[in-house]
Amino acid sequence: MLVRPWTRLFIESPPKLRVTRSQAIRSFSSCAALFKHIKGPRDNGIKIPTVQLVDENNKLCPPEPLEDILGRVKQRTHYVELVQKDPPIVKIGSRETEREARKAAKTKERPKVSKMERKEIQVTWNVTDSDLDHKIKKAREQLDRNNLVDFAFAPKANHRPPPVQAMEERLEKVVDALQDIARERQDRTLDRGVGIVFLRLDKSKAERIEESD
Repeated sequence: MLVRPWTRLFIESPPKLRVTRSQAIRSFSSCAALFKHIKGPRDNGIKIPTVQLVDENNKLCPPEPLEDILGRVKQRTHYVELVQKDPPIVKIGSRETEREARKAAKTKERPKVSKMERKEIQVTWNVTDSDLDHKIKKAREQLDRNNLVDFAFAPKANHRPPPVQAMEERLEKVVDALQDIARERQDRTLDRGVGIVFLRLDKSKAERIEESD
């Protein structure tokens, strides 16, 4: 059987598929939720000469040269971004809106700083060394949370307070134990057998500890 040359050419070379506007719109709609979070090439980084633009109403415009779209866009305030490759679709975005979105995301990710509170830790003058160390540890935990700490010594019920020098040594021991992260925010008090040191977190000292770790 003889096959004419033009017939053979038609059989061996099937017609090219053409993407119609309705097919492009269906394709665009089906992936709209996906490319919303995908960053594609922008402006001159888009290496496709003819594209379709998504307008402000999320409608697909007819195909046109990319350079025409770039010519209409103010590069300082807006950008053109490729959001789909096949068929090629682009959108126009606002640089200011993008900056505000980044700021909002960073603010959302930033941990909330708890409100500073004032905590009082009380012990008696005749507290044992182990119990005092435990109370100092609790004071350190509160200081780490950026809380103010009032560390108070008071006489035990029906007991006389120790000599003034002994009381001062106790107060000094607390300050020395916490001097690596704290500082006294006001003068110590020692009145009628009650001694108090007023401490707050020293952020510069705390940061040096973190760096050394």
